[in-house]
Amino acid sequence: MDPTSTLQEFLVFMLNNLVDYPDEVEISSEEIDGGRQFVVKLNDDDVGRVIGRNGFTISALRSMFDAAGEKHGMRVRLKVFGFSEVE
Repeated sequence: MDPTSTLQEFLVFMLNNLVDYPDEVEISSEEIDGGRQFVVKLNDDDVGRVIGRNGFTISALRSMFDAAGEKHGMRVRLKVFGFSEVE
């Protein structure tokens, strides 16, 4: 399995255990300078849960995701949006 798919599966696993609407999680990825950016779209009710109080939850998610990316030799970036923010 290629590193991008592996990282996406890991991200899906982490998010599905946090959100109330796991069927609505959408993840896309695109190449950026020197790495890959993963964009997550969530139900608006789940955005606050993923960001967490004072941003501690999203910070922890990004740290784990960065470590997973390093393990696969990739620089990664994670962005999270609610559906109302991107439409």
